[in-house]
Amino acid sequence: MPLDSSPLPIILADADAAQSNAGDIVELAQAQAQGRAGAAGESIGQVSAVEGSVTITRTDGAKVAATTGTPIFQGDLVETKDTGAVGITFADESTFSLADNGSMVIDQMVYDPGSQKGTSAISVATGVFTFVSGQIAKTDVDAMLIKTPIAVIGIRGTAGGGKAGPEGTANTFSMFVDPRGGSVGEMTIKTNGGSVVLNQPLQTTQMSSSFVP
Repeated sequence: MPLDSSPLPIILADADAAQSNAGDIVELAQAQAQGRAGAAGESIGQVSAVEGSVTITRTDGAKVAATTGTPIFQGDLVETKDTGAVGITFADESTFSLADNGSMVIDQMVYDPGSQKGTSAISVATGVFTFVSGQIAKTDVDAMLIKTPIAVIGIRGTAGGGKAGPEGTANTFSMFVDPRGGSVGEMTIKTNGGSVVLNQPLQTTQMSSSFVP
């Protein structure tokens, strides 16, 4: 599937509804994120753009309809419906978008604005996504992670996107031109079978199993 490489906060692209183990992955990711939730319960970002129906489920089970400005907390489950799409801006100035029929959990976001260092992790169970990395991804390729059912993507100072789905379905990952300029970063896609490094804009890799590189 072609991916939109523009830095828009919302992706207007079709995403096939995935089946299989996606629901289990979401439940596990949210449970793990709940255990790491910050003591103060401070928001780690906010919805910067929304289209159609988008639901956010908090770690306590409360559901809210996403609107522009809705705060995002660690452990939130974000789901987009048939015509839904959402863009989120995080505390480190990174942005993340999820298209229709998508599901993701905000696993972790720890950021110190003084040192401009931290860690972030997002689990995307299903759907088409794009991102532009922020301050966290400037420090280390493992500081910003995106997890899908078959791969873990380490991000260092770049923009990119992909399509996530369960084992046996095509997962696609692409590196885009960073709209903020600067040096070219990289995406390291790791599976149980090995790893692939993307370090040039417009490079793409596709895989359908966690047991092959």
